[in-house]
Amino acid sequence: MKSILKLSFIYLVATATALAVGPITINFDSLAGGTVVSGPGVFPDLTFSSTLGGTVYVRADIPGPVFSPPNMARTSDWDVTGSKYRAVFTIPQVRNVSVTLGDYDADVDPIYLYAYNSGGGLLAIDTGVCPSSLYGGIDLSVGTTADIGYVLFWGEGLYPNSVFFDNFTYTTVPEPSISALAGLATAALLIFRRRK
Repeated sequence: MKSILKLSFIYLVATATALAVGPITINFDSLAGGTVVSGPGVFPDLTFSSTLGGTVYVRADIPGPVFSPPNMARTSDWDVTGSKYRAVFTIPQVRNVSVTLGDYDADVDPIYLYAYNSGGGLLAIDTGVCPSSLYGGIDLSVGTTADIGYVLFWGEGLYPNSVFFDNFTYTTVPEPSISALAGLATAALLIFRRRK
């Protein structure tokens, strides 16, 4: 009986640990320039798109530091007012998101990252400014205790949403039921040990 409890405990802890996904980063480096990354099925946990329906594609160069060489992503409607990048998660429990936004030092670009729940409720915001002297990018990040359903991120400058993005990173947390089950298994093991 003792060995069964120990094995059950080890199994539950291993299962809970496996479900606690560490940061996952999409940096587009394994994709060829021109590859379309918008639309369902490109990435298993999320779908990239443009709020105006433009195509999000890989660009085979980077503007400078912070971007992960050799590739980054951009939308085809980058110079249209109202254009924003969108990433919709197809998995639950996403709690943290970060992204690198930047460009080729042509103008000042205020940059934004907004996180929403699946019903459209605003959860968190991060903002920054890419100065006209910046040949590269700046990381923005948001974190919340509620599930993030989707994020919007973009830049506003002389040319609307003229920023590129890279290093899109997200983190999930384990299902509460798995954590509770692991806690119960630990309690049961402790009670069993005290009785002996």
